[in-house]
Amino acid sequence: MGIWASGVFLSGFLFLAAGFGQVNAAETGPSFSCAHPSSLEAIICKDAGLSQQDRDLARLYARSRIDLFNSGASGQAAQQKTWLANRNRDCADTRYGPSDKCMSGAYRERLGELAVATLFRDPDDALAVLKREYPKLAPLYGALYHYVTVSDDARRRQVVGALVEDAQSLSDDENVKSMMPEKVVASDKGFSAYFVVADMEAGDVMPMPCDALLRRPGLIEALGAYYGGMLDSMVPDSDCDAMLPPVPELETFADHAWQDVGDCDGTIRFSVFRESQKMLTVVRLHRDDIWKDRLSEDLPPGRAAAGAVAVKALTSYYIRAYRLAPDVAAADAQTAIGALSASIYNGCAE
Repeated sequence: MGIWASGVFLSGFLFLAAGFGQVNAAETGPSFSCAHPSSLEAIICKDAGLSQQDRDLARLYARSRIDLFNSGASGQAAQQKTWLANRNRDCADTRYGPSDKCMSGAYRERLGELAVATLFRDPDDALAVLKREYPKLAPLYGALYHYVTVSDDARRRQVVGALVEDAQSLSDDENVKSMMPEKVVASDKGFSAYFVVADMEAGDVMPMPCDALLRRPGLIEALGAYYGGMLDSMVPDSDCDAMLPPVPELETFADHAWQDVGDCDGTIRFSVFRESQKMLTVVRLHRDDIWKDRLSEDLPPGRAAAGAVAVKALTSYYIRAYRLAPDVAAADAQTAIGALSASIYNGCAE
């Protein structure tokens, strides 16, 4: 789906906010056949709410399976497989409560992820699902969509400012209410700060869509450490790991590096981890304008081999995704892994 004209889609979003724009009421049943269901599937087949959640999930998942470059599969297939296995295991276990309640919660969590992931592919549908599952967050993601897609500055201030005011009217949090809409819309830094606070205060933290970061890189500002302590564990991450072409060697390198480091002393560890996760997203997005100013150094001797594997995989990724010449991709990958390594190994010492 292409990007809609701001005025048309704004009316559509406010229409949804008023309680309209629901899926056709004539559509019933889940996305799968109920002819020979498993025990858990039988519960879904008999429950109208679960059936709608299953239909929504199947539709959003199908839309999310292609990466943001439209070059191949995203990382959503692996996440969907894990989600399905966890749903089947947990919701068949009475320790997690009634199966229908367990499945409703599991669907809700996954639907939030997929609605965020597909926000820029079909905003109408994504926001309708968010309104049903996360009504406090739907206005925030509506404002984000328009902040990213409305190119005219004056029009963006008008449209997004109105949506921010509407979102603030639904919030009980003074931190959210105190943020002036004109300052929120004035810069990427202002909107990033608003997004972090509003997302956290809604009670259900969900990610910044990677699509927004590709279209408006200044919003990477929203991914860093904000509080210098434990609250940084709640700062939203991006979903770039799920929506960009998978680079498992990069994930493995970062995970093993964190195992090497262990925990920092005190609550600083939350901020260090948040900054390293931000750097991981920066590396995926090939934002050399950000990592060029970061400390980069040789890997510890025991991690040199793993680093070489990550550099090789990242080089191939940069060639495929960003169309870089092989020599440029190799040099950038080497520098990027160095910056990522420094953000992990040296973070606790800063």
